[in-house]
Amino acid sequence: MPAEDMHPTYIAMCESKTHAAMLDVLVNRDGIAIEHILTTGTFEQLGAVNVPVTALPSMEANTPEKAWALAQETTRSLLSSHRLLQFQDQGWLAQAVSMAAQSAGTHRTILQDGYLSFDIARSVGARRHTWPISSRMDRIDPATPRPRLRSRLNRLLYRNHHFGITRPDTMLVFGAAMKTRMIRQWRIDAGRIHVTGPLLRPKRVPERPNTPQANTALRVLFLDQCFLRYGRMSPTNWGMKYLPLIQSLRPHDLTVKLHPAQPRDLADDVIEAAGPTAHIMGRELLSDLSGQDFDVAVTVSSTSFLSCIAAGIPVIFCDCGALDVMPDIAHPSIRNCASPGEVSHLLEAMARTRTFQPNAGGDPLEAHIALAADCTPSTVLKKV
Repeated sequence: MPAEDMHPTYIAMCESKTHAAMLDVLVNRDGIAIEHILTTGTFEQLGAVNVPVTALPSMEANTPEKAWALAQETTRSLLSSHRLLQFQDQGWLAQAVSMAAQSAGTHRTILQDGYLSFDIARSVGARRHTWPISSRMDRIDPATPRPRLRSRLNRLLYRNHHFGITRPDTMLVFGAAMKTRMIRQWRIDAGRIHVTGPLLRPKRVPERPNTPQANTALRVLFLDQCFLRYGRMSPTNWGMKYLPLIQSLRPHDLTVKLHPAQPRDLADDVIEAAGPTAHIMGRELLSDLSGQDFDVAVTVSSTSFLSCIAAGIPVIFCDCGALDVMPDIAHPSIRNCASPGEVSHLLEAMARTRTFQPNAGGDPLEAHIALAADCTPSTVLKKV
């Protein structure tokens, strides 16, 4: 086969429905050569990929150290001459797999799976000055990673913003803001980070949101997130800010989209907060939306906001004390609010005037999500 026709082959890691959907697109639309998939669960959409699948050890059935060792053993047995493709390296097993590939000399690529360019002052704060040191401290021998030490360093220095912690050989990120953060936080060489925009991106984003119909209740979509499960919000803020935010939406025609990974007991809290008249959507991925479905979406942080604004549905981000704080983005369909009370006032005004009031300033959307990027994820993945 001519050299120009040869493309790298990959072992991929799948940890969610979103990852399964991305692998479906990479294999069946873009022709990326995925030879094997490591999974942390059962994901129906992987059936469309038609690639051999190996389950990684369960975190529930093993100690963290045992799960780490088993994940590395499984990974090394499959690497051969393939490259490793991951969608995040923040999780325990994801780090284990990445470090196993590093110790084997395997090229590692991360393709960003969701919006991550948060304002990280709350999650790191004064520790930010330690980044130049900690990026070296974290270089624990990948062959014997000493998981307890790595875990303590993660909690001490980065809390929940670990994306890029394994310093992969190639990173494909949504926008320039994420590239800048990876350079600052992990000292990753700029040439290894490619701004490609999202793999699952809308074809276009309208310049202005749709206008709500007159003389009807405001149709509000609430986008749920797994803050407690992943330690990204305190139980106090969950009870005092997050659930009250949902309760404040009851006066409107409310629909709640549960997060696919929200545990049952926490999902029950969300459903109860929404009230008996709310519509509850399932846990399937939110993909195509009709601009006629909803007048406005409310969330703390969610990658699904891109699907919303692409459908002409404006989005309100409310700060409820989570580690993930959305930056102010200057766009006619985006508004940041500092409290549930501010959200209530904004929705009351919108119900009266049938007009959405966006942010008065902020970063351009393209800085965070490069929808017009010339370099696509598949272009980079096909390079030898």
